[in-house]
Amino acid sequence: VMDALRALNLHHLSAVRHIPGNALGKRFGSELPLQLARAYGEVNESLPYWQPVVRFSESVAFLDLAREQSHWMPGVEDLLQRLQEFLKSRAASTQAITFHFMQGSLKHTNFPLQAAHEMHHASDWLRLFNARLDRMPIPHEVSSIELSCERVEAMRFAELDLFDRSRERDREWAALTTLIKLRLGEGALQAASDNACALPEASKLSHDDHHRSAQSATLATLATLANDLRPVLLYDPPKPLSHREVNAFTQSIPMHYPERIEEHWRPKPDRESTLRDYYIARTPNQQMLWVFRKRPENLWFLQGLFA
Repeated sequence: VMDALRALNLHHLSAVRHIPGNALGKRFGSELPLQLARAYGEVNESLPYWQPVVRFSESVAFLDLAREQSHWMPGVEDLLQRLQEFLKSRAASTQAITFHFMQGSLKHTNFPLQAAHEMHHASDWLRLFNARLDRMPIPHEVSSIELSCERVEAMRFAELDLFDRSRERDREWAALTTLIKLRLGEGALQAASDNACALPEASKLSHDDHHRSAQSATLATLATLANDLRPVLLYDPPKPLSHREVNAFTQSIPMHYPERIEEHWRPKPDRESTLRDYYIARTPNQQMLWVFRKRPENLWFLQGLFA
């Protein structure tokens, strides 16, 4: 257009504007008169409202299949760094992201991450990623990785009190809880509950089923009690054992370092405190039992059965 205007001896905008708009449009099309009119403010121009992007989606691809974690981990770090720049440029943060690990069109693994609160730092997301990766490794080779974030929120700055740090401590505990759940699984933690008793048969899980039968067996989760190894069946109340039954398994249990459960911190008003030493015993037919010796009476009881 510039060359055509110079060929017509039109070297200034004032000369071009002296030409009627119809004539200019016939020779150069309707776009040139419209652009001039917009530049001089002779016509109104409505533009769509700018909408910030609320979804993040980036990917990295590898020339060869990444067979080891150390091969594809730089891709994860690069994607998290891009996410940080995306959120930082919008003064935003997010609480949930999802990785997609793909081996071409043959295999793919979704790897979602959920934080306790909104975050935007790549280092914080990388810590959560490594925590879950310990429990759920990627089971196949990787040709590409995609990171997506469906929703972002405006960055919220926590109000800090110089004298009351309860909010800050709550956020720290929430972050620690999320980290433990990612490393150990969702069922690894349970909220604290008041069972009014420290004894296993009075735990919340068996207390809910107590009305069914006094001898009913209930499930016990790993997180319900202190040790990692717990029976799948608990008896409420515990079954007393005779001397003959005790003699059948006492040789199979280590009498050193028992697990002690002492109910001295909150005993019921109508009875004395309880002191028990718990052991894992094995019967002659190889059945594993969870038994305890009640002190100081030196009486033995069966608390549970292992599968």
